[in-house]
Amino acid sequence: MKRNIIIDCDPGHDDAIEILLALKDDDANLLGITTVAGNQTVDKTTLDALKILSLAGEKNIDVAMGCPSPIIEKLSTAPDIHGVSGLDGANLPEPIRERDSRHAVDYIRDKLTEFKTATIVTTGPLTNIALLLTLYPEIKGNIDRIVWMGGSYSMGNITPDAEFNAYNDPEALKIVLDSNMDFTMITLDVTHKTLFFKEDIKKIEKLGTSVGKTVADLLNFFYKTYEDNFKLGGVPIHDACALVEALHPGFIKTQLLNVDVQISPGPSRGRTTVDFYSVTGKEKNTYVSTDIDVKKFKNYIFDTLGKYK
Repeated sequence: MKRNIIIDCDPGHDDAIEILLALKDDDANLLGITTVAGNQTVDKTTLDALKILSLAGEKNIDVAMGCPSPIIEKLSTAPDIHGVSGLDGANLPEPIRERDSRHAVDYIRDKLTEFKTATIVTTGPLTNIALLLTLYPEIKGNIDRIVWMGGSYSMGNITPDAEFNAYNDPEALKIVLDSNMDFTMITLDVTHKTLFFKEDIKKIEKLGTSVGKTVADLLNFFYKTYEDNFKLGGVPIHDACALVEALHPGFIKTQLLNVDVQISPGPSRGRTTVDFYSVTGKEKNTYVSTDIDVKKFKNYIFDTLGKYK
């Protein structure tokens, strides 16, 4: 049975691949895409989402633009990772349709009302989702779970303490953590295990399709910026991990734990504190990723992208 999902994202190379996978996953009923400022400004992330749908030849999926900035602090984009456009490295087709006129928050509310239930897969700052829960608390019962790519329990990638999505709107993350929702956090610790190497990228290019060629071009750019900045020897496809957890539970191991986030100014702003040993005695509020079957994950990406003709 297909699972209703809404993707809330900030394309971004890994978000783009997440969208392409969702369009070809037989278990996904993609209700729509909403965008938020993060990897780039919201006008760019919205344009990039529309371009990815054009690449896929998809004319029926809506894109609704969301919040242009975090709730409180200024936005920190990532041109050093994703380029000036947000999707540098490939020649993407122009959009074949206009974005939906509704704000992302209203769009998500409308889709949840129409379809009664859905999973929200959110792979950028949580600004849109926090506002949804704040403005329309009555819609909470229509959300079966929220799966987010963000946070960390051992490292940061924008500061020594903070993961990028958490850092960009920790107040929004705090709202979601305190919402009593079924919330899963796919952390940087686990997504960094999913490194794609040069031979993996070549395998995607050898699919021989326009989508495969474009994804390979995007990943080659992403690989270089990751090597320039982090020197991991490969490039992780972070956001696809959240999609896999939403659609195929079991690829990723999770543990129900208490999670909090640092919202005060200072060097630890955006840090996610994960209480593995229940030392605080606080209520367990988040399913936290602890491991992933990397072979199954990679094969899923190869097989699903291989459905494009």
